[in-house]
Amino acid sequence: MRIWMTVTVMLVALTGCGSGEGVDAEAKTAALVAAPEVVVQVSGNYSGTFESTGSIFCSPDEFGGPEEGFELYAMKSPEQFNLKFPRNTAPGQYSTSDGSGSSFDFYYTDPQRVKYDQINSATIRLEAVPQAQGERLIGNITGKLQSRKGDAAEVEIRLDLDAGYQSFDECKPKT
Repeated sequence: MRIWMTVTVMLVALTGCGSGEGVDAEAKTAALVAAPEVVVQVSGNYSGTFESTGSIFCSPDEFGGPEEGFELYAMKSPEQFNLKFPRNTAPGQYSTSDGSGSSFDFYYTDPQRVKYDQINSATIRLEAVPQAQGERLIGNITGKLQSRKGDAAEVEIRLDLDAGYQSFDECKPKT
């Protein structure tokens, strides 16, 4: 019994000692895990903020072309955000008004299930685009959207999420 008490006291003492780097690293990791990966701030017919985790998936070109695309899903029912863009997209800035962002498609569905899926204009800034598992999709989108019924919304979207294994399991290997 005395040995166990001695070991316990030593472990408690050792846990309290040190530089605190482990605690700081754990706090930083916990903060990253707790931070929402997708944040959509909306104003217009509906105003609010949607925060969620997201998942990126590789998918075939919806028009049957040779290119593959990424599709990002973020949901917290009934709200959702969806983004599609070509897999070979490089980091940079794209705009739907000048045609450089025409290969991007996205929509947002608000809590009343109004789907804003017509892009009037958008600027897409990508800092990082994943090319392998564990890499991040980092960027932001600002835009003016409209529903099929004419409801208008302005959106500011922040993206910061990891590409997991499922992000590439449907992709063809790059040659």
